[in-house]
Amino acid sequence: MIDQISLNEFADLLPNKARMERDPIFESMLERRDKSLRVTFGEAIDRWFRQYFDVDVKKSRDYVYGEGLKRLGLNPIPKEFRGPPFFGAKMYPDVALIMPDGQFKIAIELEHGNKGSQIRNALAKASFSVILGKYYRALVLFFIDPPKSLDSFQKGTSDEKVLKLYEERFRTTLHLI
Repeated sequence: MIDQISLNEFADLLPNKARMERDPIFESMLERRDKSLRVTFGEAIDRWFRQYFDVDVKKSRDYVYGEGLKRLGLNPIPKEFRGPPFFGAKMYPDVALIMPDGQFKIAIELEHGNKGSQIRNALAKASFSVILGKYYRALVLFFIDPPKSLDSFQKGTSDEKVLKLYEERFRTTLHLI
């Protein structure tokens, strides 16, 4: 049975899944960029969902939503689960895990880059899914572009303080991939 607890546990596994498949996902980033990249990423999350819950494609469509995934049969994120515009900008995640009753939702943002400012912006953007009241929690899966690596972004005291604040107040977590 898929319930809020198991859906939340699945979301907790996503950073490690992304790390395990980093190379093929990252290669698609280099080849396809933005919108197409989100399709590749949405496909991966849908596949991981089906494997984790041992369900077929039809069942996963009741839970996995994403922009640009209509050609795969994935539902676009429903309008009622898109946040209200913020300074005129539409606010919704790249992929969402949504319980069929719509009462429990997890936003997933995919970003990439090699600058601390890009990481900061991705974290802030993802938190709006929670701040605007549409999602229970948000995850940022930030793929680090070469020539930088994970070692390039060692967390200092102020970084840890900000990440803790985001996690506690906005239920938003950052995962460097």
